[in-house]
Amino acid sequence: MAGPRPGLRLPALAALAQLGLGPCLAAALACEAPQAPVLGAAVNGIDARGDLTLSSGEGARLVGLRFPEPPGQWLDPASLDALLAPYRGLAPIAADPAARADRWGRIPVWVASSSGNQADSLALALLREGLALTWPPELPPNCRILYLNAEAAARGSAKGRWSDMQNAVLEAADGAAVAMRAGQLALMQGRVMHVGQTRRAIYLNFGRRGEGASAELSLAIWREMEREGWTSASIRGRMVRIRGIVSEARPARLLVGAASALEKLD
Repeated sequence: MAGPRPGLRLPALAALAQLGLGPCLAAALACEAPQAPVLGAAVNGIDARGDLTLSSGEGARLVGLRFPEPPGQWLDPASLDALLAPYRGLAPIAADPAARADRWGRIPVWVASSSGNQADSLALALLREGLALTWPPELPPNCRILYLNAEAAARGSAKGRWSDMQNAVLEAADGAAVAMRAGQLALMQGRVMHVGQTRRAIYLNFGRRGEGASAELSLAIWREMEREGWTSASIRGRMVRIRGIVSEARPARLLVGAASALEKLD
């Protein structure tokens, strides 16, 4: 597999826009794997949790994706194997030169065609079929747009996990339903009713008092959001979608790890 090409410079993207090719195409062309080592092993398989196996026997995971529990019928081996076929035998690119295996022995990687362009990647193939969830904190901005658009298309077509929207997207106003996912990755959406603050965190509160869930953000994340134009006044009453881990403590709340894990929906 050839090494990744450098990302397009801003003048190149401007030229694409002038040609009328649109922002989505420009984002796709700019979404390149980092200048990091190509691993000396090839993609060999993928399991029902979305984890990759390499020809070396090592494990790997795709950058920018998560596979929420429960996996459901959409993660059947036959479907996964068919999606993997065009990428089997390719050598992945490490997430960065210092990338190390996580506690489950998985190396974070990018897997794409020989061009290195992530518009033709295994991660996007999984997202387009509704088999995975985008994890924006791991992605550079241009790739983030591309991944979220692929996820949105699958959600709009009710593909894969999006065929069961009641379980795929939690209603933030239903704190009891959110609490049932304690310890799990979740996608939650709702209208912000109130913004609270303590000495260590900001809380976006949803639903009626005592019934809805909250999203907990660190003060550092909130300051980052303020720099991007979010304020307590502007977010109150807005519909948002949030990705995070459901706290095991009560009352029900979603722990948010990055500003990019929040999306405004109106």
